[in-house]
Amino acid sequence: MHLSSRGAGFYIYSIVWRHLFVDGVEYDFATPITGILTIKAAWTLNQYTITFDTDGGSAIDPITLDFGATVTAPAAPTKEGHTFAGWYLEDAPYNLETPVTADITLVAKWEAAA
Repeated sequence: MHLSSRGAGFYIYSIVWRHLFVDGVEYDFATPITGILTIKAAWTLNQYTITFDTDGGSAIDPITLDFGATVTAPAAPTKEGHTFAGWYLEDAPYNLETPVTADITLVAKWEAAA
């Protein structure tokens, strides 16, 4: 298990350790330990925002997904005089089966209508 400190919590891959509890009460590390103590961690799974840049097409609201989830494609945007040709990430077609591990912006690719 990889544990690293980053900001306000500890991270195990993409799960954030936010609080520690003893008997349901957040533990105060200034309290002296005088006997056996069981401390339970409260974990929060990281979430990421997927933004859809329609490049002049009809608007699509951003979505928030848990770490490791995959994007379900929204209804295709529309743009007058164009045909929607897919979602791109950094100039490459985006594979919707790719697990999400960060905030991303997907950009609509358009082809001129014939």
